[in-house]
Amino acid sequence: MAEPLPSRTLRDYLASLPVGPGAGVVDRNLVIRTDLATMAQAIPIGGTTGQVLTKANNTDLNVAWATAGVGDMQKSVYDPQNKNADAFARANQTGTQPANTISGLATVATTGAYSDLVGAPAIPSYLAPRVVTMATTATLTPNANNTDVAAISAQAGALTIAAPTGAPVDGQALIIRIRDNGNIRALTWNAAYTAFTPENLRTATVVGKTFLFQFIYSLAETQWQLIHSNSAVGLYN
Repeated sequence: MAEPLPSRTLRDYLASLPVGPGAGVVDRNLVIRTDLATMAQAIPIGGTTGQVLTKANNTDLNVAWATAGVGDMQKSVYDPQNKNADAFARANQTGTQPANTISGLATVATTGAYSDLVGAPAIPSYLAPRVVTMATTATLTPNANNTDVAAISAQAGALTIAAPTGAPVDGQALIIRIRDNGNIRALTWNAAYTAFTPENLRTATVVGKTFLFQFIYSLAETQWQLIHSNSAVGLYN
């Protein structure tokens, strides 16, 4: 009995033609088929340094060279510190951001509660009273732009309290605190300071006593009006 001839099963498609127009495959019947969708696509000719392949349109396999950096998620742009972490996490961001680009910030800053703005009970330094202190001076000239409290701790001579400088706003407060160095010192007030009861603006210190004078600025009258003084009732120490 003759030995059977060896045989093998051929694959459906033996070979493929180059991609592009007229591309096709050769099937097991040695017939060129061009009615089959090919999934290979040649890289477009061209391209320069720094360009990347992008979708040219919605057609399948349609790509083209494009300049990198236009809308691309590049490491050099989104991770300049080389953190290799979430580039959008606040902790991994650097630089500053304009306040007007933060949604809702203006509303909270102007109408919200203090706790909504900072989320902590401690008063931040920029809200703390601005206190300017000195031991003694011949003329005290508070600067309304940077002074909430002007304090003299040991006045060693006659003192003139001059009109504040700067650009005060209506209703702005100013406290003047005066203590001598153990001797009576004369006090002279500029006409910018007024009081409903003039004698409340003392003309001399009391030995070893601290005086407090609290004023509110009146824009209409351009005056610093006394609203409280511990010398009015003798409650000083």
